[in-house]
Amino acid sequence: MTRATSGQQHGAELATDSLGASLRELRKQRGMTLRDVEARTTISNSYLSQLENGYVEQPSPRNLQLLAEVYSVSYESLMNKAGYLMPAQSAVEGPRQAAFNLVADLDAEEIEEVQEFVNFLRFKRQAR
Repeated sequence: MTRATSGQQHGAELATDSLGASLRELRKQRGMTLRDVEARTTISNSYLSQLENGYVEQPSPRNLQLLAEVYSVSYESLMNKAGYLMPAQSAVEGPRQAAFNLVADLDAEEIEEVQEFVNFLRFKRQAR
């Protein structure tokens, strides 16, 4: 296996260049062990270790979503770090970016409630 390297920095929330180093930094800042993260995400601690050490270059978007929730960072920033999105490709700007910022620190249950409310607003708009 080869280690992942990246010369570009994506996502203002993540200070280091590589996804793995960023995830390690986020985990340590929160005082969590790999086993703590495993318990909260169901991602095995061995896989998390490989990820943090750069042996996994592009984890699945689902795993990135779980990690974003546990570390309270934006999903988009992790997707950028993993190379799925480049900041210029992101269509999230202006009011939409503000909406993402509003939910950045919510837990999974709260985000689900926001999604239900958004679905209600869409339904209400269609009923007009």
